[in-house]
Amino acid sequence: MTQAQYDKLCEICLEEINEIHSALTETISVISKIMKNHAPSAVQNQIDDIALINSSFNNMARIMDSLCDSGYLIVPTRHDFLTIYTVI
Repeated sequence: MTQAQYDKLCEICLEEINEIHSALTETISVISKIMKNHAPSAVQNQIDDIALINSSFNNMARIMDSLCDSGYLIVPTRHDFLTIYTVI
């Protein structure tokens, strides 16, 4: 993808990108609060980073799963393809 194509994609998807960012920010905040109440003191200073990593992986997996279920994202079945195709 060229820089111009990437920029256009971001422009087209700006509203969705902002919605996902907002949801991730809220999720990370909730995860941090919960973990601060239950995590051992030895990892208290790492909780925000742990929440960020956990939330990012889980939410991206949910988003990809939802895109696959709706048919917008297609995972190739042939092993000679090294990408995932999406319809925008």
